[in-house]
Amino acid sequence: MFNLLKKNSVWLGIIAGIISPVFFFFTLSFLVEKLSLKLTFGIQLVQEQNLELISIFLNLFVMYVYLQNPKYERTGRGVLLITFILALVHFYTRYKFILFN
Repeated sequence: MFNLLKKNSVWLGIIAGIISPVFFFFTLSFLVEKLSLKLTFGIQLVQEQNLELISIFLNLFVMYVYLQNPKYERTGRGVLLITFILALVHFYTRYKFILFN
């Protein structure tokens, strides 16, 4: 399993760049839901769009791990590419009313 993650491939970076924000988003959503039920009696602490942005930001740490080692530069580039694409899609979908007014 871990040998698969040690390849220098842009496609591996793209796959890792897509999977990690999804994992972070669902993990953060679960934690926020459980904490809001327990601490604030159901009042939503964090909005969904903020969780999306945080999960995209946490993808930068995955990129950092791959770019630290020169052997995995292409994988880091794939993660970087997907991170920028996800950020652009997020801002376009959430703030397109500002752009087109």
